[in-house]
Amino acid sequence: MSKRWLFFSFLLVLMVVLFGGSRPVAAAAPPLEPANTVREITAEEVEGFVDRYIESNMESAQVPGLVVTVVHDDQVILSNGYGYADIATQRPMTAQTNLRAGSVSKPVMSAAVLQLVEQGKIALDEPVSTYITDLPLEDRFGSASTVSQLLTLKGGYADTVLLSHSSSLEEWQPLDEYLAENLEPRAMPPGLVHSYSSWEHALLGYAVEQVSGQPYDRIVDQNLFQPAGMTRTTFSQPLPQDILDNLAIGYNYAGGEYDVVPLDYVLLSPGIALVTTGEDMGRFMLALLNEGNLNGRQIMEAETAESLLTRQEEVHPYSRGRSYGFSEITLAGRQGFYHDGNGIGFGNRMILMPSREFGIFLSINHRPLAPDAGPTPAYRFMRELSTALIERYIPADEVEAPTVQPLADAAERASRYTGHYRLAGTPQNDFFKMGALMDNVDVSNNHDGTITIGSKFYIEVEPLVFQSLADPGFFVIFVEDEQGQVEFLTFGGTGSYKKVAWYETAGLQMALLAAMVLVFLASLIALPFAGRRHWPVGAIALLNLIFVVGVGIMMFRADLIAFFKEIPTVTSLLLLLPWLSAVLVVVLPLYWLKVGRRGSTGRIKIYYGLTTMAAVAFTWFVFYWHLYLP
Repeated sequence: MSKRWLFFSFLLVLMVVLFGGSRPVAAAAPPLEPANTVREITAEEVEGFVDRYIESNMESAQVPGLVVTVVHDDQVILSNGYGYADIATQRPMTAQTNLRAGSVSKPVMSAAVLQLVEQGKIALDEPVSTYITDLPLEDRFGSASTVSQLLTLKGGYADTVLLSHSSSLEEWQPLDEYLAENLEPRAMPPGLVHSYSSWEHALLGYAVEQVSGQPYDRIVDQNLFQPAGMTRTTFSQPLPQDILDNLAIGYNYAGGEYDVVPLDYVLLSPGIALVTTGEDMGRFMLALLNEGNLNGRQIMEAETAESLLTRQEEVHPYSRGRSYGFSEITLAGRQGFYHDGNGIGFGNRMILMPSREFGIFLSINHRPLAPDAGPTPAYRFMRELSTALIERYIPADEVEAPTVQPLADAAERASRYTGHYRLAGTPQNDFFKMGALMDNVDVSNNHDGTITIGSKFYIEVEPLVFQSLADPGFFVIFVEDEQGQVEFLTFGGTGSYKKVAWYETAGLQMALLAAMVLVFLASLIALPFAGRRHWPVGAIALLNLIFVVGVGIMMFRADLIAFFKEIPTVTSLLLLLPWLSAVLVVVLPLYWLKVGRRGSTGRIKIYYGLTTMAAVAFTWFVFYWHLYLP
């Protein structure tokens, strides 16, 4: 799940003024020692380094338990557990302890789909509707996304996560039922840009069920887990009792204590629900790095393993692309493939460097995202450890930036790229849509042939292709729609952004909100002087101010990640207020006309006019951003 879609940002400035303060950000753990010399990869050396790193940094990062698995040259170099799987009983974390892998499920699910491609049961270039005939997969963008597009996250679906988990098994739905009731049309044309979404792997899992006639978790177990000896790995929900008994407890460190994160059930299960161990993930990594072979047994065809660890789709050759299961990544000058898994109560990372025959899997039993959706210290620690391992044992790649020249007419063309862009995979039909006001970028024209994105300067070297002036090896790619208009920009991988209209820009939206709030405040202050008969004006102003303050409190006080599982009653009541306000907005113009016929003073007319305009604008604002309960 990225980390880049935070919520309700439109209230940030206002709520800082109202409530003051900010949340402290824990400092990153200092590196244990400089990593300027690549060490030999031996079991003794790697274990010694990891032990020292953990001893120095794990406690301060508030990590209850950690699993580290390192493979190299067809061997498991390290597979150890550290800390506790269960703090209350002091059950130790081990490489055999079960963990919730979150979105590390996606490359595993991709491997299972590709095994059916090997068998001729699924074709990569076929629309997924070839295999799924009971869902309406065609929409305004035409025919259904292909299997290949879904595998590379080019399917066009938004990353809708509201209520994508359930707190109890009674509320959980099988995959077919959940998709039938909740799958939304695509948010963008398929095949243009990579955009993160768990719905795409959910569709792949359902395609597996349709072509095999069995639940996808059973097929993955038969075709992949059993042949690979991954005996403690499953997608099944509820969990088999032996795995449930062996599952680590998920935690969140808050107020000086470790709070237990209750077990939940995943509705978009094929891309999220994997439960595994460090030992089993070592087997999976070895199979991928060894052309599908594990201990002399061919788990998958060499072509399948290769397609998981080589670029399959890109927006442009200069941009980071995706394989059929991973995104390309460059860490400290080292190139490879990775996938993170940010499950509720657990954080995971897998990095594979096929050219070095090197892979690492790390998992912590601590939630990776804080209540405000920022990374926790525990999650930062895990990512820093992965980078430290790569810096210590993998030589930096010698990669030369492409030799390119700026376009002669770059200054004339720059204006077509300027504008406001928001995260392409932002949900469109629930209140998480407000995350677009935080995760966005502005592109401005410097009128000298360069553009500015954020604080960095770029120059056009090919049509739609811009090179960073500070980092010549980094490129930003723009993508046109069918009419030849610029529609997206991408930083590579799943970092894609969609150009929006002028009225959707974050600055304008926040300015509009501030203006409306000022009008409502003025309306309440003026109400006693206007007279009791003008109560609808005061009622609308009061309702809308309560709503703004309530959402602000929710933003600062509520656990936003909890909305993955449920919408609390108080939030539901809050999100009903816009409906009541909208009813009064319909009535308000009638009062305005009545005031005009009675020959009221100019001040009263201005009072009604400003409040009516602000109320209508606020109604549009709330319903455009889906800040209401359907």
